[in-house]
Amino acid sequence: MLPVLSALLLCLLTPVLSVGGIIGCAALVQHLAALPAWLNTLLIFTVGPFLPPLPLGWLWAAKARLPENFLARWLPLVLPPLLATLALSQHYRADPDGAFGGAGGFVLSLGGLAGAAGYLGLFLGLGLGLRKREAARGRRAGLARLLLIAGVLGLLTGLNLHAVTSRTFYSSSDTGRPAGWDDLPSFFSNGDCLMQPATPPSLRIAANHPRLTGTTDIRPLYAALAQAIYTDVDPLLDIEPLETLAYVPDAEDVASRIAALTAGEADMAFVQEPDAATLRTLRAPDSPLEATPLARQALVVFVHRDNPLPGLTLAQLRDIYSGTITNWRDVGGPDAAMLPFQYADGTAQQTFLRERILNGRSPLPPLREEIFREFPRVQIAAYRNLPGALGFDFRARLRLCFDDDEVRLLSVDGVVLTDANIRDAFWPFTVSYVLLTRREASAETRALRDWLLGPEGRDFITRCGFVPLF
Repeated sequence: MLPVLSALLLCLLTPVLSVGGIIGCAALVQHLAALPAWLNTLLIFTVGPFLPPLPLGWLWAAKARLPENFLARWLPLVLPPLLATLALSQHYRADPDGAFGGAGGFVLSLGGLAGAAGYLGLFLGLGLGLRKREAARGRRAGLARLLLIAGVLGLLTGLNLHAVTSRTFYSSSDTGRPAGWDDLPSFFSNGDCLMQPATPPSLRIAANHPRLTGTTDIRPLYAALAQAIYTDVDPLLDIEPLETLAYVPDAEDVASRIAALTAGEADMAFVQEPDAATLRTLRAPDSPLEATPLARQALVVFVHRDNPLPGLTLAQLRDIYSGTITNWRDVGGPDAAMLPFQYADGTAQQTFLRERILNGRSPLPPLREEIFREFPRVQIAAYRNLPGALGFDFRARLRLCFDDDEVRLLSVDGVVLTDANIRDAFWPFTVSYVLLTRREASAETRALRDWLLGPEGRDFITRCGFVPLF
């Protein structure tokens, strides 16, 4: 029992010594000639944790009283790090974003590298210390059993990692996305993709800019509206003009926008059409707000331009995004694996998928991508325009991100996407919006509302990818 306990203690001491080696190596590297940052990091997290456990392993193997059986001698040393690795891989499989995202993922990645280097140093020291203390025949038989155990645990770990890595992109070269996709849309930024009016608008507002708010799915409209109409906005002074020209509550819902408008924190709200009871309240004579039907837009389904499939049914979409259908040939397309892209939970698009397409069924695990900004992290993959890709998004956003010849829109249940089908709600995935203002609005707010609801505004709404309802 004592040798087993001493082996477990050795396993616990190894990470401690490795951390000490990392600290010492980091201090040493600072006094050496200037090296590239990546090489410094590699030295610190490989050589640093490798060296201190090596003499400890040699001393323990050479001096300690060990069991005669090879497996009994080595298993207490090998099993803890293997089980820890398996547990980490299982956690990664269950929650790849939370477990390995952001700075935490960076620390875990380096921690794994340092841990591997530390145990490699320990086992090398053990091998050097034990090479003259056991017969070769017993060593070979015990090593075979040990490798069998390690192989089974390694296979389980590999299966966990494969479940995530097989659905993860590790290169940004094939995204097919324009610059600025992740920040789309923004106000008054150079090179943004917001829609512009066909002709210079007749209305300009140079002061007392109305504060706009709205849900993210209609932001391409009200962000473009502010950029087209407002003047005397200096992006160099207003680092993020959105903070001064719009009010964005934390909650992504209609009620928070109505509350912001009522409290005077915003002057105009662009929201999805509320339920019938809320609409009646808004239209009551004593209501402080006015609700005007504004526009309707569609959530569209699209593929790479070379995909010949003409369309999908709602049932097929449901089976694809629940994981039942995985190959395009099963829906009449080419023999190729499907890449059905999704969005993060809480976004308007993912909510639409869950409520209107899946109708209560659970979505399959989303595709992911590894990105590197301040730290490497894994997140839900944004759409990549690959031959097997399947995407969905609101038409207004799609128009800003891809040219007409880059992707191809699919019909759904035999219905083709047209403005008429969107306006008459024949298209199966439509969203209606209303414009909310206070009855006692400022002159600038009333002018902006009247322009938007006039002929110029109607054309502008259409250019932004929406269908006017007035």
